[in-house]
Amino acid sequence: MSANIDDLLSKVLDKDADKDEDLSEVLDEEFLSSPNPPDIKFANVARKKLIEARIAPLRIEDMYLHGECRQLVDIIPGRLSVTYRTPSGAETLYIRRKLGEARTEINMYVNTYHSILELCSYIHSLNGEVFPPLVDKGVVSEEAFKKRQDKLSALPQLVLEDIWVNQRWFLARVRAAATADNLKGG
Repeated sequence: MSANIDDLLSKVLDKDADKDEDLSEVLDEEFLSSPNPPDIKFANVARKKLIEARIAPLRIEDMYLHGECRQLVDIIPGRLSVTYRTPSGAETLYIRRKLGEARTEINMYVNTYHSILELCSYIHSLNGEVFPPLVDKGVVSEEAFKKRQDKLSALPQLVLEDIWVNQRWFLARVRAAATADNLKGG
């Protein structure tokens, strides 16, 4: 399994890399301005290209027609797959309110807490297990949110970091697709 990933990675590097630059040592632009960037082993350009080569294109029209866009991402094939989704405004407001409750905590706690809260709203399923819906009749369900938060908080921190990095890449793909779609005029 590892040899296959190494082979794919070397093909990505051989195809797209400058001969003088190893893209597995280059932090992806999504994280360059971050005050606390993720580990480069998770968030490097080569890894992003490798992961994005395995995913189906976004159906950005679903966001406009059905209220959310989803994308299955095999982060580590056979071991870690996540279906990401675009959260609603109600979910975003709920997370910001919850984040406000932690304003007296230290910065590292708030950063980790914020990441977990975001993942609660961005994840539709983890390794094939569908999470319960968050919104019921336009209101975020405290119980459903707590179930998601408990499930994610039980994961090892390194797994959470990897899921979060891929969530940021998903969001960047959604924004790029939405902008491209809007520029086309539909």
